[in-house]
Amino acid sequence: MALNLDDMKRTSRFNTYSSRILEKLHDFTIYPHQRDALLALQTWYNNDCTRIGLVVIPTGGGKSGIAVLAPYVMNTTRVLVVTPSLQITNQLAADFGQKPTKSFYVKQGIVTQDAADRFVETVRIVNEGRDLEDLAENLVIVNAHKFGTNSSVDWEKLNEKAFNLLIVDEAHHFPAPTWSRIVSHFKCKIVFLTATPFRRGQPILDNQDGRICFEINLNSLMNNGIIRRTQFLEIGNDVDSGVERMHLLSNEILRILNEHDQCDNVVQHQAMVLMKEKNDTTRFATQLNKIRQDSAASYTGDTKNSNSVLQRFENGEFRVLIVCGKLLEGYDRKQVSLCVIARNVQSRSKVLFTQFVGRCLRKIRADDPVDGTILTHVFYKQRQNYENLNEIAEEDPDDDQD
Repeated sequence: MALNLDDMKRTSRFNTYSSRILEKLHDFTIYPHQRDALLALQTWYNNDCTRIGLVVIPTGGGKSGIAVLAPYVMNTTRVLVVTPSLQITNQLAADFGQKPTKSFYVKQGIVTQDAADRFVETVRIVNEGRDLEDLAENLVIVNAHKFGTNSSVDWEKLNEKAFNLLIVDEAHHFPAPTWSRIVSHFKCKIVFLTATPFRRGQPILDNQDGRICFEINLNSLMNNGIIRRTQFLEIGNDVDSGVERMHLLSNEILRILNEHDQCDNVVQHQAMVLMKEKNDTTRFATQLNKIRQDSAASYTGDTKNSNSVLQRFENGEFRVLIVCGKLLEGYDRKQVSLCVIARNVQSRSKVLFTQFVGRCLRKIRADDPVDGTILTHVFYKQRQNYENLNEIAEEDPDDDQD
């Protein structure tokens, strides 16, 4: 009679090292709230019958650290991570250890560089939907749109029990259709991570089999010195024309960046500008470059060689990146200390405001003396959004509805 192997447990580095991670969790150089969130997830994973566990962490509060440690803490074997964009996919892949010695685990002293290859699971990034049908790796990261209506995924061939943990980053995109289908298809425990747990005015867990496992607010992170404190600057007059608004903001951007550099002269600080129309991003960049040569570039869905533009920004070749529909969430660039709102973000659309200004909240280091500055023109009426910043956001950013 042939051997029955159906009851054999699969092993991975996640469950192999789980007990050691738990033994040392209180010794690791991670934030206290990250540790609390991980232990809350462990309790939920082992003892709670609900399917979705939600963790709410403000932008800059270390969601990625929770994501990369969760599979070990929860003693899992096969993990699927779903993200909303290529930038977030790449950042999480780096944290998980696409290059093991550059992983979050090594950076935080959880493992040594010498031991990284033995500790880190192989990272598989899925670039084509059809590749999801045959995966041998224990850690798979994929952009949600690879599952979309125009993808080549054959859902009939997609094993619904292929993973025992699904991590959904920037989970406020749920329950958009593609995200809902992913969540409903895979029969496993699911961790939702977001700073803004609402979509279209409704909690993302409404009518879902899940619960909030852990949450912390923005003020707590500021008071604990984990993220930058903020200041809000409003300039100009309601009667200023579009050209005048652009000119005023351009000069103020360069002034503030110079002020930030003087406050911390070991860093070349940078800014990001949010605009409504793609054509305006080019005009704004042109205006800035007239004042100071090679100081700005635009970045939209139509940008040619977009990866090159983003790389030049990250190399510090220019100071100001002007965006429309891109990098609205999850983009980690700690040199960004100034966020500029050059459009009218409706007060009901708190997720867009909250997610974007989060780009300037991450500290360069623990004693970073620079405040995150939010600059706008009075014409755009953003003061109410700023005053509501510590509230849980209730609308989604400008994103695809798929």
